[in-house]
Amino acid sequence: MTPDGPVADSAAEELRGVRRIFLVALAAALVAAGVALGVELTHSGPDMLNVSAHVLPRTFQQTGFVGHSVHRVQTADFGAGSRRGELHFRSTRSPVYVVASCDTGKIQVVTGSLTSVQACRGKPVGVVALSRGAGAVTFTVSVSEAQNARWAVGIYR
Repeated sequence: MTPDGPVADSAAEELRGVRRIFLVALAAALVAAGVALGVELTHSGPDMLNVSAHVLPRTFQQTGFVGHSVHRVQTADFGAGSRRGELHFRSTRSPVYVVASCDTGKIQVVTGSLTSVQACRGKPVGVVALSRGAGAVTFTVSVSEAQNARWAVGIYR
């Protein structure tokens, strides 16, 4: 037997109100999540995509920089409008070669007290070779001008 009358109507109306509030809150949360995802995809800092196969080649060799073929082990690429970023790398005792690809201005790579600058040439270019002990290394990279396309920095061995 179900209750009838004003008490039952009041309880049913209260339940509908709670459901309505829940649905409105759920819709608002979904909209907020969609907006946050859109902002994150649009402004992902620092445009980090960890594979730049189209910007940097798998292997690299440049006369006067590295005379033998070295292999890409890590990359960071950046949007054309991005001017600065970081590449975090776990170094070993073997030499590493920092290679960049940008098309306008100059690229600067800084780690600790070392700064190296190269002209952007629209193709991969060796920036600096390091031979140091094992440990975490952060490369701060920047370009002097906005680029016409994505640009990248990579670690080769």
